[in-house]
Amino acid sequence: MIGVLVALGVPQRFAKAALIVLAVVLALVLLAVGKCSYDAAIINDHDDKRSATIAADGRKGEANAAVDRRADDAAISNQSEEVHNAVDSLPESTTSARQHARACVILRQQADANSARIPASTGC
Repeated sequence: MIGVLVALGVPQRFAKAALIVLAVVLALVLLAVGKCSYDAAIINDHDDKRSATIAADGRKGEANAAVDRRADDAAISNQSEEVHNAVDSLPESTTSARQHARACVILRQQADANSARIPASTGC
């Protein structure tokens, strides 16, 4: 190896030192590459375990959400049915002129607040 360095133009007295420096630098580079690849493997292993944990927790959450949705749907259905039954049980009655005028005022106020138009079918 020293002969190769001398052939490349390195003086004879520096060839041995240059070869030692080159070997040390090469060893350091190999150690650095090995350390980086080891760290990358450790990080990937940790990420894989963490992803598996998150996925398992997500599936539990999805199952709980499905149960909650079914409970909410049942509650909403019961509430809608109660409202429907309550309205159906009311007797048919006519409104007085005073009640009608009051309802029109309330409807106009709501329309002004929402920047909406009052439907013609209300008679207001």
